[in-house]
Formats: sequence, structure tokens, C-alpha cells
Amino acid sequence: MDIKEAQRKLVYYHIDRFGPVSIKDIAWWSGLSVKVIRDSIKELANEVIIVEVEATNTEYFMTEKGLSHYQDSSFQNEGWLTLLAYEDPTLKGYYESRFLYVDQKHYELLFNKIGESRASIIMNGKAIGIWTIDKRKRNIHWMTFEKVDLEVKKQIKTKIEQMHSFLFG
Repeated sequence: MDIKEAQRKLVYYHIDRFGPVSIKDIAWWSGLSVKVIRDSIKELANEVIIVEVEATNTEYFMTEKGLSHYQDSSFQNEGWLTLLAYEDPTLKGYYESRFLYVDQKHYELLFNKIGESRASIIMNGKAIGIWTIDKRKRNIHWMTFEKVDLEVKKQIKTKIEQMHSFLFG
């Protein structure tokens, strides 16, 4: 495969897996130039669509398949909570559109000064807290950005216990 085809595939797969994403998001993650990304998107015109994200003036891209999945309300009605590792690709795939996943007032708690994402607690697609491992004491510490109700605390504790078992046996 030649380099242009490889770049085009990389851009397509990033949009498909992480959409909605902006050109700056793709550049942050891939290291490709904005020109290469724009050229690739033009060549992918039949497979990639522009979507609007409320309260922004930025162009965001998704694949048709990704938009269909996103619009499928069956998975959105069920609440969910998960733990993401430090620098997990789920958050690492974004730069410009990170505000979709964390409130601005908590941005510096989730992302360090050079843009790395801390290990996080994600609930229904939003970061609600972070967690860390104390290897020496074989313990996991966690905190939420804001007060959460008892049911959410129980869910977090269950996930933390599962992670503890996984990491420390």
C-alpha cells in the first residue's frame, strides 16, 4: 500500500472509531498534518460525513456507520460506569473536542499539563472522577469531581474492587 492510501485509511479508522472528531483531534492523535487529513477526508467524501455539535463552530466528522450507532437509542437508555486506564485511547483520541467528555471546570483534574489523560471514572460517556494505584500498598485510590449519590458510589466501589482483583489477585 502506498503512503497516501495508508494515511487515508488511518484517517478513516480514526473517524470511524472515535467520531465525532475534528481535524485537530485527528492531528493530535495521528501526528499527520492538517493538509494530509483534509486531503484524506476529501477522498473519503462518500464514507465520511460532517456532523454538528451543539455550541461549537468546529466541523466534526463521523462515518455513516458511526452515526447510525450513535443514534441507536437502545444503548443510550441504559446507564453505565467504567474505569479507564491512564492514557486510555478512549480519551487520548481527542484534543479539541475533549470538552464533550469532561466539564471544563474539571479539565485539569482529568488531563495533565501536557495533555495526557489520567486514569478515569466514566459514567454514561462523561468523566466523573479519577483513580490511581498505590503499588507499594497494593491499593487503589479514587475521587469524584463532584458529589455523587449512594448508588453511583456503590457502582464505583464495585468497579474499583474488580480492578483491585485484576491487578493484585
